[in-house]
Amino acid sequence: FNLLSNAVKFTPGGGRISITARQVSGLPSSVPRPEPAPATEDRGPETGEARLEIKVSDTGIGIKAEDLPRLFQQFVQLEASATKHHEGTGLGLALAKRLVELHGGRIWAESEGEGQGSTFTVVLPFTQPSQ
Repeated sequence: FNLLSNAVKFTPGGGRISITARQVSGLPSSVPRPEPAPATEDRGPETGEARLEIKVSDTGIGIKAEDLPRLFQQFVQLEASATKHHEGTGLGLALAKRLVELHGGRIWAESEGEGQGSTFTVVLPFTQPSQ
């Protein structure tokens, strides 16, 4: 919910938001490893097991490259002038990250920079129901 809420908050009128979900195997090699590794790391998100990938993309204000590593830290709010009129506690993404990691997953953000929109990706373990 937080990812979608942020997309709405930081995408101006006329912008676009998309949500996609698909089954994948493992994680892309470009995904940064969490520091420190969570206790659930032994579930093996890189092993090629079935995973559910959820992406929330927008055409909003974007994120500077130097801000991406700080996004998921508690109480961090970016200082860009475009974000100053939005209120928040700086806890939403930190809580989302913790919840995803507790479920053995990963979360990360990508952006080409300010004014270029952003994409937040969550990858979780996925077990198909038995038939």
